[in-house]
Amino acid sequence: MERERKHERLSAKLNVGLCLYDQTTGTKLTREVSCRLSDISRQGAGLKIPQILIDGKHLCYTAQDSDTVDLILVFHDITDESASTVILAKPVWFDRDMEDTVLPFKIGVEFLAQASNELLKDISNQI
Repeated sequence: MERERKHERLSAKLNVGLCLYDQTTGTKLTREVSCRLSDISRQGAGLKIPQILIDGKHLCYTAQDSDTVDLILVFHDITDESASTVILAKPVWFDRDMEDTVLPFKIGVEFLAQASNELLKDISNQI
């Protein structure tokens, strides 16, 4: 049975930052790694990443196993380097792409708050 999506998914090829974040302390637990946004909807996104372990922490399992640790997606504004949009997310799944040697991991995330129309419009303008 095919599952219908709640929100339209936009195909995207945009570089974004990704790291683990502890909501309790308000600190990043890992450095920000550059990854490729492959698709996005109001509720979540698909990403391709170069590595799943960052600073000794598994991006998917560390966040899934904790109520206070989440992922941060950082959307850097290409027209203004000092501006960025941050979205908190929980990983839903991850997989390995054996054919891709540059970005061999795929991860699906669910946003903790729906992405705004403005963000989706900005992203669609940058694609």
